[in-house]
Amino acid sequence: MDRRTFLKLSTAGALAYGIQGTLSPVALLARTDATQSPVIKYKVTDSHFHYVDFLQKSEGMVALLQSMDTAGVAHMMFSGMPLVKKWDKSEPEEPRYYLDDNARTYWYSATDFVIARRCLELPQALRSRFHPFICGFKMG
Repeated sequence: MDRRTFLKLSTAGALAYGIQGTLSPVALLARTDATQSPVIKYKVTDSHFHYVDFLQKSEGMVALLQSMDTAGVAHMMFSGMPLVKKWDKSEPEEPRYYLDDNARTYWYSATDFVIARRCLELPQALRSRFHPFICGFKMG
């Protein structure tokens, strides 16, 4: 499991744990037997999710939907990333976060178009799980 998937799942799990109050994280999962995958007992809503990273890259909608189902996320606020990291291809590593190096960021208004496009490509039954937010406009 890569770092990004781990962070998504652990964030959803922490949110579910916080919502359930005194329940232990183990109580959120119910197993029918040792050979089956855990079944999510409670569905949650993710209130903050960026579909792309600071280089406008994503693992795609299939991976996102699988992660949502695995973590028990029924709905999510869905947005792009309003800033893009300038990255010189001659640098040894791509930055994963905007503070990874001293390169600047710039405003990327097309991120809202990317989000709209991904939502519209989904069947209506899946589209209803996503609540897109615009973020790619610069105010001033």
